[in-house]
Amino acid sequence: MLHCGCRPKEAALLVQNKSIVPNDFLVPHMDFKYKATLSRKLTKTGQDYFWLLPNEINDVIPLILEHCETGFSDPFSFTEALRPYYNNQILDKAGVPI
Repeated sequence: MLHCGCRPKEAALLVQNKSIVPNDFLVPHMDFKYKATLSRKLTKTGQDYFWLLPNEINDVIPLILEHCETGFSDPFSFTEALRPYYNNQILDKAGVPI
């Protein structure tokens, strides 16, 4: 969430669905090795989403893709576990009312 700016539900779905792929999107003067994708069926707005993942987390990506278990039975319970971090760290520090 912190590195790509997605919502808790989207972060949970990205990890549980292993939706991280090599990047094929060109940004002039920038280089991203990976992108995360979510189908419109899973997003809040009904649009396909993708996030370019910063290169400083490239070493973590293979670990996410190789790890079979998240410790959560479904995306909903994973989302609820991420929500306090999202509310207390990301939204609060950005000055966004919860």
